[in-house]
Amino acid sequence: MPNNRHISEDELGYRLSLYGKHMEISEPIKDYVIEKLAKIERLSDKIIEVNVRVEVQKLVHHIEIDMLVSQMKIWVHADTDNMYSAIDKAFDRLQRKVRNWKNRIQEYHAKKPVMIDVPVNVYHLSEDDEVAEFNEEIAAQNTEQLEKELGVPKSVKTETIPLKTLRPDEALMKITLSGDAFMVYKDEHHQDLRVVYKRPDGSFGIIAPV
Repeated sequence: MPNNRHISEDELGYRLSLYGKHMEISEPIKDYVIEKLAKIERLSDKIIEVNVRVEVQKLVHHIEIDMLVSQMKIWVHADTDNMYSAIDKAFDRLQRKVRNWKNRIQEYHAKKPVMIDVPVNVYHLSEDDEVAEFNEEIAAQNTEQLEKELGVPKSVKTETIPLKTLRPDEALMKITLSGDAFMVYKDEHHQDLRVVYKRPDGSFGIIAPV
């Protein structure tokens, strides 16, 4: 039977859940995990949630850790023949990943972005009162007649906006930090326009020309 332990957010400043499969999450194991997390806390004060899964299969002790720090999800795992050495190994990997993540953020903020100008068509839609009037007409007229009378939005001017030249990892980092749904950028290596976007499951995709 699974054995779960949840540490209140008030105790640590973030959510911590420990899940045990084929074993009990004892008080010494919980304390050891919290002791290891203290080293991670020194690297970042933006930890939001940590999930630790412990599983024993025959002589193999398996550890998985999911950590949400800022808006970045970090996952590590480890397998050894001893529970505490598996925890050590998993947290060593987590510490390296958090340190690398922190260094990348510092490099991102320190780097002066390369910008290019991209023309953008600006469209003006109808004002609210006109929209209300159109809605009334929709109730009385068919779609074809409305298209003839109202037409479609027309381009009224062209503006230029700055576009950053980035590597894929920098684009992913920027959209993660900004929380935007998508972002257009110029790829540093291929020198073409690409779109990085957030998927419904929380992962990210990059649309590139074929």
